[in-house]
Amino acid sequence: MTLKIFSILKRKQQNVLYMFFFDMLFFTVLIVIGRLINVFLPKNPADLSNILARYGINTPLLLIILLAYYAGIVLLHSVCKLFILQNVGGLEGKIIKYDLKRFFGMNSIIFIVLLGIFIGYSSLAFVLFKDAFFIVVTSIFLALFGLLSYVFISISQSLFMQGLSIKDILKKAYNATCHQGKRYVGYLGIIVVALILMWVSFGILETAPFRLLVTILAISSLIFMYATIVWNRVGFWMLTKKL
Repeated sequence: MTLKIFSILKRKQQNVLYMFFFDMLFFTVLIVIGRLINVFLPKNPADLSNILARYGINTPLLLIILLAYYAGIVLLHSVCKLFILQNVGGLEGKIIKYDLKRFFGMNSIIFIVLLGIFIGYSSLAFVLFKDAFFIVVTSIFLALFGLLSYVFISISQSLFMQGLSIKDILKKAYNATCHQGKRYVGYLGIIVVALILMWVSFGILETAPFRLLVTILAISSLIFMYATIVWNRVGFWMLTKKL
């Protein structure tokens, strides 16, 4: 499997470049949106409350605005990821039908379910655990939840390329994530290694005496992380063809 993935990526470098372009487009738009929010929204919660009261924005309306914001993020992700999936399929000469409406619907369902699990856990943990123990338990949960969510989303989006119904996609993705985890240990392992390298390199960047060396290490860890993401995309695509 490893040699086959490497061979495919080496042979289809143009597809990898297209993936990189749409990944950068997605993150660039996210950064711009984040900067705009920081510019227009005050950092003081009291000032924010005053602005909401001034414009007559009550709690239901605020929730609608937040839902619209997250729907926009999911839509942006869906558009960029659909083009990325097209290029993943193109690595083996497969043509993927562009069905943005269905893809956006599937991603919205996944987002709502994962958000519901996260809110449910946070509420329960806040009641059951206190202080330092809460931090430890929550950190462990977030790490596991993040990795499992990554696998579930990757499998779901790879299965989408096969033209299955959303119901079948989510059912297969759930079974694969919860009952066939051994097949994906390698992909999770390499992501964990990449995350640790990024955490270490960026964590010591500000205090390291050899700034140039650490900067090179930090940039290298970013490149390794992205290479890992691309590698896993192809790996998940190939594995889900056997589900």
